[in-house]
Amino acid sequence: MPGAPGVAGAAFAARGIRRTTGLRLDDVHEALEVVGREAGMAPMPRSVTRKEQAGGLRCRATAGGISWEVSVARPADGRPSAAARALLASLGPTPPDGSGRPD
Repeated sequence: MPGAPGVAGAAFAARGIRRTTGLRLDDVHEALEVVGREAGMAPMPRSVTRKEQAGGLRCRATAGGISWEVSVARPADGRPSAAARALLASLGPTPPDGSGRPD
């Protein structure tokens, strides 16, 4: 399973912990609200924990270098919009082969 659910599942499995999921939310703002109401916990990227909505929550970094790859897809033809160019510039250089993967 890709993304946060896959990363969380692999992290728990690596530590020999059986994990069950009672609720899955695909919107980080909804997840922050559920956690804020003490109705659960959620593994989230550090950038989400810095959102204003996470201000009253206790955030802890994970041990063991848990991470996942994030990719950006855009049309191959045509120039990206100014907003897309700004986002892409903030992510760092694009590999020469255009794969999105560092050399």
